[in-house]
Amino acid sequence: MLSFLYFFIIYNFYIFIIFTSGFAFKKIFWFNNKDNLTIGEIGIFGFIFIYLIITFFHFFFPINIIFSLTLYFLFSIFFLFEFKNIKSLISLNLSKNIIYLYLLGFLTAITTNLHDDWQLYQLPIINYVQQFKIVFGFISLNDYYGQGHSFYEIMSIFQLPVIKNSSLYLIPVVFVVFALSHILSELNKTDTKGKLFIFFIIALILLRFSRSKEYGTDLPVICLLFMIQIYVLNFIKKPNTEVLFKTATIFVFAVFLKIYATLAIFYSLFLLKKENLKFIGEIFKINKLSIFIFLLILLTVTKNLITSGCVFYQISGTCLDKNLASWSIGKEVAKERDIYL
Repeated sequence: MLSFLYFFIIYNFYIFIIFTSGFAFKKIFWFNNKDNLTIGEIGIFGFIFIYLIITFFHFFFPINIIFSLTLYFLFSIFFLFEFKNIKSLISLNLSKNIIYLYLLGFLTAITTNLHDDWQLYQLPIINYVQQFKIVFGFISLNDYYGQGHSFYEIMSIFQLPVIKNSSLYLIPVVFVVFALSHILSELNKTDTKGKLFIFFIIALILLRFSRSKEYGTDLPVICLLFMIQIYVLNFIKKPNTEVLFKTATIFVFAVFLKIYATLAIFYSLFLLKKENLKFIGEIFKINKLSIFIFLLILLTVTKNLITSGCVFYQISGTCLDKNLASWSIGKEVAKERDIYL
């Protein structure tokens, strides 16, 4: 019973930090601080904002426990200053379905089911981020390290005093809970066909939900791809710039989690109409959100080049030649690994 309560507190603490991070993203980058993001979207953007923070600071020093506690402290201070606004947003968007989902998420995380690759590269990547600043040619130790495991880098920030990394398996669960809560929020905004599609998505994710705590990144990426599909459908019904920015941000993040998410680019074919060009053009104008997306791309590409010598390892055409960058894995080795894309 004590262990149950213990992890329930940690589960809520992680939700608190991630949601507060998302609200900070909304405050800093979103359109004039409009209140049109769902609880689920704020949570997902919280993950993305934390990823940007970690990626930037990891160039200079390890993401150790001191860094983690500092970030927790800063987000807690931000929460106190924005308490009224956060309370208002939650009151407007919270529903019974989200509460049920929140409880279901915790129940699926009571037991720890470690992924088969936990010892092979997942834990080593987390430990590397926590103990060292970024290392040139880190891929030379194990080529799994260069495959763009950005989600494990996010997980590295959620170490805690005493228990260290023993509760990290809750992070993928929290991610799926936020993603599903947004998908559920779309039920009241669509017609019968749309509802059937959303029910299909939810059923498919729930069938895989028990694996969300196994340190894998496939389920979070699948959740992001479903969110992109819903955004595209919403844009077709009612074109607007905000939906495009949501789509672009989540697409970029999904690609950095798993390269196969680039296939979602084909969804853009449904948007290429003459009357939509003015909305698409907004993405390329200089504003806070476009700068955020640019930084997301710039920092990740730089990180990948330092770690492996490739923009995307396993895509040999994006790798630097070893004669140009001695730490690079090289085009030949990368080409041999492209079957694992």
